[in-house]
Amino acid sequence: FCSCAPEQEADPETTTTSEQTDTEVHSQNAGGANGSIKRTSSTTCASRKQKIMSKLPVESRLTVNDHLRGELTEAGQPHETVYINSAAKAHVAAYLEYNRVVGDAAGSELLSDAEYADFRRRAIETRTRERLYVAWRCLRTGIDCKSVGPSSKCFCGHMYKQHATDSLRAPNRKHDKDVHCQVSGCACKLFEYIPGHGTWTIKCLCKHESTDHHPASKKCKHAKCPGCSRFHSTYSCNCGNAWEDHATVFQTRQERVAEGRPVDNLAGGGQGYEALGGITDFSSLADGAERAANQQLPFTRAAGRLLQDGDEAGYAALMAAGDTP
Repeated sequence: FCSCAPEQEADPETTTTSEQTDTEVHSQNAGGANGSIKRTSSTTCASRKQKIMSKLPVESRLTVNDHLRGELTEAGQPHETVYINSAAKAHVAAYLEYNRVVGDAAGSELLSDAEYADFRRRAIETRTRERLYVAWRCLRTGIDCKSVGPSSKCFCGHMYKQHATDSLRAPNRKHDKDVHCQVSGCACKLFEYIPGHGTWTIKCLCKHESTDHHPASKKCKHAKCPGCSRFHSTYSCNCGNAWEDHATVFQTRQERVAEGRPVDNLAGGGQGYEALGGITDFSSLADGAERAANQQLPFTRAAGRLLQDGDEAGYAALMAAGDTP
């Protein structure tokens, strides 16, 4: 609902602005059966936006989304495009950063700047030391077919970041891999990845969702489904193997290094973020089969190093290995 545009000084009486165009489009969409266009002057539209902007709190890490949606609904145009200035944009970025670091670990209370600085320092230390690398791994090939991240769905229906991913979120964890669900009333004792995208997830042969099954016993909870004693799916992964040939794997940094798997964020950043799981770089977002097909391509690497222009020794090593660029 929000996009950023450079601030402009314009005469509303003589200049046709993008604000006026946006208002006309939205009014046309809501014009009813006759599709009539209800024109609103740019002055009126800009005045409403200035009113909304003037009410934005100056504190960083505020919930800008909810605040703006409420103001727009009150104004009668919940789908109007709002342009925010650079100061408001910085507040949005600060809130998103705060949410990625703190999340629900500090409860519902917003931390002060000093408290947030201290929490971030402890988060970097703790999460670097305790981070679990989580993946949905094919037990036949050893490929991490899916890298689990903050928003990955569990069998119980809740996201990975809603589980006890570190001691900041769950100080009383029994052990480092005690990644139980922290949503009140949920019986999930350990995060278990369920394949899916968006709101869709794979279903059981009984045609019910995973959330219709008990998180521990996996038995269907529907009274009219007594024949389903355990969740089972015919889903096949992109690696070519069946759903039952996969398992959710939790590894420490040391365990992952010992197997030669990536552990560092190659893109930089992300220090102290909660529930990063198996996400280490942009390629982590791709399926494991696709990543495996593009690793160590022969025409890009030779003798353990990237080929550069004029690298005759590297090119010779490549040819000696029987590969051609």
